[in-house]
Amino acid sequence: MPKQANAIDISEFQDPSTFDYQAAKDAGIDTIIIRGSVSQRLDKAAKQHIANAKKYGFKWHLYHYFYNGSNEINVAINSAKELGLTSGQYLFLDMEDKSLPSDWADLFEQFRSAVGNQFKVGLYCSDSPYKAKFDNNKLVNENVYRWIAAYSYEPKNYDMWQMSGAGSGGFGSYNHDVDRDYMANNALNAYANSPEDKTFTPPTDLPEQTKNIVLQDMVVNGIRGLGCSPDNGVTNRIYWTIFGRKYYQEDGDHIWPFIVGKVRAIKGGASNVSWNDIQNKPDVALKSDLPDMSNYVTRNELPTMPDLSGYAKKSDIPDVTNLNQVVTVTSGTLADLATKNGTYHYEIDCSPTDAPVADWGLCDVVVGEHYAKQTFTNTGNKSGDSYLRIRDYDGKWSDWREVTLWQ
Repeated sequence: MPKQANAIDISEFQDPSTFDYQAAKDAGIDTIIIRGSVSQRLDKAAKQHIANAKKYGFKWHLYHYFYNGSNEINVAINSAKELGLTSGQYLFLDMEDKSLPSDWADLFEQFRSAVGNQFKVGLYCSDSPYKAKFDNNKLVNENVYRWIAAYSYEPKNYDMWQMSGAGSGGFGSYNHDVDRDYMANNALNAYANSPEDKTFTPPTDLPEQTKNIVLQDMVVNGIRGLGCSPDNGVTNRIYWTIFGRKYYQEDGDHIWPFIVGKVRAIKGGASNVSWNDIQNKPDVALKSDLPDMSNYVTRNELPTMPDLSGYAKKSDIPDVTNLNQVVTVTSGTLADLATKNGTYHYEIDCSPTDAPVADWGLCDVVVGEHYAKQTFTNTGNKSGDSYLRIRDYDGKWSDWREVTLWQ
């Protein structure tokens, strides 16, 4: 199944006064990565984007677009502090600018060391330089959150995948491009402040002996909370986080026998639930919406076409309906009568400008592929004088010359 975006990244290029935050949330976006700073300055829209992220209930983090300028790492850290980033949120170093020197890994290590425990640390870059310049295992062991961009394929190693950039489109009333991202796990938001700035409060309804022995403070896949091992130390699981109880598949399996009867009772039994009773269903075509295809056949059922080699289309057959008929002409030139291959007979009831004599007569025309011949017999003065001319392959007519026609 294709991955669905659940995060976006925005900056001053997405105007917060027109950005449709609610439409983004309705589209399944729950996390926003906001550009906090670039080079030596704050992003112009960072403060307003952060305020709106809190207003609409998004988890949010910051990134700094890096040029490797003088003291730029400290600028990124101080900007994040000014914007209210907490130790539970991530500050990403955006390494993509073409002006950066080749030692990306060393530069990022300087950034990671400078941040220390002030914030969680993340790296953004495209997949190709990531594979060429960074040690993936080292970053994983250092708990660096890997935000990797690849628009035409899914990268192999990432925690968050930037799936699309230019051409992504917007949300709702905002129709400008917005980058789409997919978080592969919840590690990014395990510590992120919720809109209410929740703090971690262990459950108080468990026996003290259970809390001390079963539930322990631990970190699993970047998520911190109270957990235990269900298989005697082989694996660990977090059950309580700052956002509440975390459930697993077997929890549902255990609960199902107790609720299956109530589910079946809905609408008098599941078998009585109609399509119209289902809310928020996808816009799909039903079988009843499809046209009746009973009068159609498949391509494989079509009869084999006969071999038509040696045949000609009807339109390619010359018109022979007027052969041996005499057509009366009352205007135009004699050259106009020699445009189509064949033999034709005309009565000239006018005095064409290209006739051998300024009088009426009879004209026989023979037109071939490259040549044409016209014979004109003067009937106007009853002399019966005959004339002949030829059109060569170059399309030019010869002069008329008088001839004697023998029967």
